[in-house]
Amino acid sequence: MNIIAVLDLLSLLTVLAAILLVIRSQRSGFIFCEIRIVVLGLLGFSALYHFFLFLEWTGITTRLDRIEDLIGALIPMWWAFVFYAILKSLAAHDLQKSQERYRMLIETMNEAFATIDIDGRFTSVNQKMELMLGYPKKELIGVFLKRFLDEANQEIIDDRLIKTQNYVPSSSEHEWIRKDGSRVVTYMSPQSLFENEIFVGSFAVFLDITDRKKAEEALQDSEEKYRNVAQNATVAICVIQDEMFALPTRNR
Repeated sequence: MNIIAVLDLLSLLTVLAAILLVIRSQRSGFIFCEIRIVVLGLLGFSALYHFFLFLEWTGITTRLDRIEDLIGALIPMWWAFVFYAILKSLAAHDLQKSQERYRMLIETMNEAFATIDIDGRFTSVNQKMELMLGYPKKELIGVFLKRFLDEANQEIIDDRLIKTQNYVPSSSEHEWIRKDGSRVVTYMSPQSLFENEIFVGSFAVFLDITDRKKAEEALQDSEEKYRNVAQNATVAICVIQDEMFALPTRNR
């Protein structure tokens, strides 16, 4: 047998073995689907090419020369598809990793986070948002954000978050109604979302300032009580601050 025919036969057997390996990799998921398809195409063309060469060099037939030449021309072109599929799959893999890191960041952040569509429905929330409102994620996604606000806060949300395509987003305070009926005050920082320059919704970070607001109110009540005591005292009381009278009272 012609030595070239032997080499073509060996090449054919090698290509067939490679095809089997690629097919088996489908079960393990080791190779991306797009790469697997184009590689199988390349190997298929290579198998036919070496098979036709084997037929030619063994003298079996030469009628397949034109098809052989066509396949020989297609193989280098097909390599371009292989490289493109590899680059595309790697980019998709990197994008998937970036999305996973993004989701992990959102889920583990200390502040509540949510995205809202153009109609004002929740499209995503993180764990902190679930804890803040007292609802599980499945009871928040697809629900109108206004459901968790009183009328006064609904109007503010309309202007600051849902309609931000015509508004420069700015931070503001809002009081929410939790599932158990209690109230929680947040400081909201919104931002518009656009796709191809089309407004598609908004996202916002919500900082729970309920404890701070309660502390401020308690301090204000305490100061008011102190002021009333001082003003109604039967003896003269004054506070000297920086060598000046800060809270003089009259002696009755």
